[in-house]
Amino acid sequence: MNMNISVRRLSTFAEAASQVYEKTGGKNALCFWEAGDAEAALYKDSYVPGEFILTFRGTEPSEISDVMADIDVKAYTMRNGTCHNGFFEYLDSLMPAIDRDVHDMKIHVVGHSLGGAMALLYCVHCMERNTKSTANILSLTTFGQPRALNTALAKWFMANKTFPYTRFVNDRDLVARIPLRYTHCGTQVVSNDNGKFSDIRESAGCCRLVVETVALLCSRRMPECITDHCMDQYHKVIELHATTILE
Repeated sequence: MNMNISVRRLSTFAEAASQVYEKTGGKNALCFWEAGDAEAALYKDSYVPGEFILTFRGTEPSEISDVMADIDVKAYTMRNGTCHNGFFEYLDSLMPAIDRDVHDMKIHVVGHSLGGAMALLYCVHCMERNTKSTANILSLTTFGQPRALNTALAKWFMANKTFPYTRFVNDRDLVARIPLRYTHCGTQVVSNDNGKFSDIRESAGCCRLVVETVALLCSRRMPECITDHCMDQYHKVIELHATTILE
């Protein structure tokens, strides 16, 4: 199935989403930004010369401010709808520095967990402001991303974006199903029980997600919900089974 993304490129995105958790974004970071505990980094795309990967760090459970951002689910009003306030405030604290440093670069936007939501909101924010950076966004790829937009903003984003948006979700990743007051959009790629990404479909409806979330919470597989959310697990599955994702 054609997802406009190569196996090598996908592995590069997963590697960037893992490296950004390292101190100052790891040794390969070209730029590293932090504002409070919000962090992002820029990496060279080894697949295509002249292209770069803008990556947002996800939640570190030991960082209280990260957790507070996650649970700050009240709505922030944007021009075309509302979004998760905690995620947007984390992004907004980094935007001046990112705008200054990457406005002329061709970028792929990537993130895991909280970082995935920030990656999405970065694209939405650029589009709403109609900045030069918008035309330079080549793709948006997230791993274990929580829900971040209301229905109106999600519809506007999907109708106006000019780049592919793909969400990778391990099937028992609980974080990717919440908070329930917001919705998902984009193309969702789900790993099955064998660890292979084999089910490619558009994002499921709210009712289905609620039922699946409740079922997970009531099951004996809660530890797997935590393991499935880890970026290391996403990276491992992608490295092992990337060819099946794109069949």
